Amino acid sequence: MKLLILFLSVLVLFVWLGLKIQNDPGYVLFAYDQWTIETPLWFVIAATVIFFILFYIILQFLIRLGNVATQFRTWAQQRRLRRAHERTSRGLMELAEGQWKLAEKNLLKAVQYTDMPLINYLSAARAAQELGEHERRDDYLHKAHLAMPSAEIAVGLTQAQLQFNHHQLEQALATLRRLHELSPKHIYILKLLQNIYLELRDYENLETLLPSLKKLKVLPGLEFDSLQQKTYIGLLKQAEKSHATEMVETVWQRIPKELQQEPSLLIVYAKHLMKEKKEVMAEQLIKEALKKHWNDDLVSLYGLVVGEYIDKQLSHAEQWLRLHGENPALLLCLGRLSIQNSLWGKARSYLETSLSFSPSAETYSVLAQLLEKMGE
Repeated sequence: MKLLILFLSVLVLFVWLGLKIQNDPGYVLFAYDQWTIETPLWFVIAATVIFFILFYIILQFLIRLGNVATQFRTWAQQRRLRRAHERTSRGLMELAEGQWKLAEKNLLKAVQYTDMPLINYLSAARAAQELGEHERRDDYLHKAHLAMPSAEIAVGLTQAQLQFNHHQLEQALATLRRLHELSPKHIYILKLLQNIYLELRDYENLETLLPSLKKLKVLPGLEFDSLQQKTYIGLLKQAEKSHATEMVETVWQRIPKELQQEPSLLIVYAKHLMKEKKEVMAEQLIKEALKKHWNDDLVSLYGLVVGEYIDKQLSHAEQWLRLHGENPALLLCLGRLSIQNSLWGKARSYLETSLSFSPSAETYSVLAQLLEKMGE
């Protein structure tokens, strides 16, 4: 519609000019130095119009030519991007299938034209790891970081995982500590740190990690409880190996009160007390713990500890028969306590009853030693 109006306007203008020129043709004179050119006015007007029309046509042609070039470049880029996506998909599939060489090859071929080179480099690093090419792995990880500096956590986690899988525990730990400084509340970083501390038996650092693991709920409840027990058992055993009694006591006091009642921890600590000739204290600890929670391992240990009054210890243990009369561990405990009280017949009866419920090499061994004492 606009073009039609423009065309009609130009047509009217030309008709009007034509009528004017017919009445008075006029002329245009061009002079330069000694040269002069005289031409009719209508010729100048026509030439000017033709010039502008040609200029417009050429300009439009050049613009369209530029658009075609731009469209071609866009098409070529999209084609390269599409092919890069196809190669990346193929490489990721080959990585999942365990075809490490092919995966690495396709992922690297696509990296130049893909819009997410980070994925290609990280995946290529995994493939190189599986091929045992650790220098190439580290090179790809470095390039991944250069490709997207903002993805430091993603690159670092991949590096730590690969180092951990290759049993490069110290290197993985260094990587994770750096990441932990960058993101102290990152759940997966905390979980990997926990795994490495366990592998390295670094219970001191694992203990410092426990509050964060609990607060951020990195592990399910039961799994966290198990980890907590492993941590303090490890600390107790390491302190005991150092032959420093005060260190064991220090660790024990650091353990939360409710956790001190856990049989696995209590057994380690009670055995330490027995080695240190603090059996009275050990006997009291075990007895108090059994009042709250029955545990066969604690009962068995109670039969080995020598309390202040061994006769009262036997009498106390015999009270448990009312609730646990058919418990093999309790009967073994009573057999041992009877031996310590020199009650051979009673000891034999307890041990044989225990064997009738659950034959065990340990009970047979105690009974054999008893029979030897009795001359049988």
